[in-house]
Amino acid sequence: MKDNLQEIFPLVDENGTVIGSATRGECHNGSRLLHAVVHLHVFNSAGDVYLQKRPEWKDIQPGKWDTAVGGHIDYGESPEDALRREVREELGIKDFTPTFVGKYVFDSKRERELVYVNRTTYDGEISPSKDELDGGRFWTMHEIREAMGKGVLTPNFESEFQRFFMNDNKENTVIRKAERKDVPLLLEFIKGIAKYEKMENEVVASAEVLEREMFDEHRAEAVFAVVDGREVGFALYFYNFSTFIGHSGLYLEDLFVWPEYRGKGYGKALLLHLVKTAREHNCKRMEWVCLNWNKPSIDFYLSLGAVPLKEWTVYRLDAAALERLS
Repeated sequence: MKDNLQEIFPLVDENGTVIGSATRGECHNGSRLLHAVVHLHVFNSAGDVYLQKRPEWKDIQPGKWDTAVGGHIDYGESPEDALRREVREELGIKDFTPTFVGKYVFDSKRERELVYVNRTTYDGEISPSKDELDGGRFWTMHEIREAMGKGVLTPNFESEFQRFFMNDNKENTVIRKAERKDVPLLLEFIKGIAKYEKMENEVVASAEVLEREMFDEHRAEAVFAVVDGREVGFALYFYNFSTFIGHSGLYLEDLFVWPEYRGKGYGKALLLHLVKTAREHNCKRMEWVCLNWNKPSIDFYLSLGAVPLKEWTVYRLDAAALERLS
């Protein structure tokens, strides 16, 4: 199988305005005619990244691992329509929610592309096209870092992924306190962490309940990590008290960073902000719980000097038990 070199592509300027047309062959013969493509980076809830393997018959970068979905925009087609078509054709995915990340010009000796970059978080079934791909799989961030610069990944993927998903933006991170208007966003984060912890069915909190408990009764507080105007993580906490040390403490109920933003220091930035908050309130300790299977989080907490209390067991009376014992 080979690409159709007579396929017509739109030629564009760097803003994406169509200024002409040319064949695939003309765009890929070193003419460096600027043409538009769409990319989709697929993350799962664990933060792993799906990569496709390019077949050996491809005229560019055969046999290498590449962005989950990448394809040219057909003449007369919008970037949004092209993205959904390519995702459907290459991975068999129809129901997904893309987020536009940005666009840039990719320049090589062979071609010049205006790339529309998108991302999505997806945990459903993926069926890579047997006609267009040599399969695909999820890679951990560690695997991707290890493969960088070794000829395993396409240069296009490496530069793009580093630019949009591996660039450390901690210096641009703003920690802001949650406000009443943020209740829908808080609920979105709560559902996100519940999905990650495989507890989606246990979320019964509503926007009305959160607003009352957090902003009328002031029973808990939350902060967001904001990068380039987007809330990428959050932490929800409240204060407790220790009779042994005679001081209050800060209890961290939830800490969550969206999968595509993990490994960049945003979770640590949130936690260190809470350390500062605890000290400002004269707290003498911080505590939280972590699921036993959540090794990435456990390793992170241990690296900060947190100590697991293995001699303690958490007990709970749920709402039904409270009613029964009343």
